[in-house]
Amino acid sequence: MDTAALAALILSAVLSLAGTLGAFILKHQVDTVRALQDRCAALEKAQAEQAQKAADTFLRREDCHRQTDAVLDRLKSIEDKLDRLVERGKP
Repeated sequence: MDTAALAALILSAVLSLAGTLGAFILKHQVDTVRALQDRCAALEKAQAEQAQKAADTFLRREDCHRQTDAVLDRLKSIEDKLDRLVERGKP
């Protein structure tokens, strides 16, 4: 076997090894990306469930202010009515 054939054989073996190693690394990276995508989807689902739970459980700030204003308006009308009754009852 001459040196050119030996060099070609060694080069072929090195390139085959490099290709195999590259394929293994690429497969590992693809599996990692898929796992991260699955985890991201699970986190998005959990976040959506948590947001729905919060919407069902808690009162929005605007709704709270509106209800508080309604109670205060009602209390003001009761106070005004009591003041009128007191004024009517004075001799």
